[in-house]
Amino acid sequence: AADKKGMESRNYDATEHKMSLAELKAKFETGIDEQKPKESKGLSEQEAKNRLLRDGPNAMTPPKQTPEIVKFLMQFTNMFMILL
Repeated sequence: AADKKGMESRNYDATEHKMSLAELKAKFETGIDEQKPKESKGLSEQEAKNRLLRDGPNAMTPPKQTPEIVKFLMQFTNMFMILL
């Protein structure tokens, strides 16, 4: 299931920035105050814990890094480098 979730995040098309507060409230099931959003309290501690258990932490996985020796050896695949 973790691999599938990772693949979904790569193909995710973010459109939340285009939504109204009412649409965001419905989509994310939050307690946002549409009239006074700055005064909204956010999720309760229990709801935040439940979502953390359900969805996992809100963190990006770091990209895979190429080892330095491989980078060095890749330089020798260039034809001009071989001529030098």
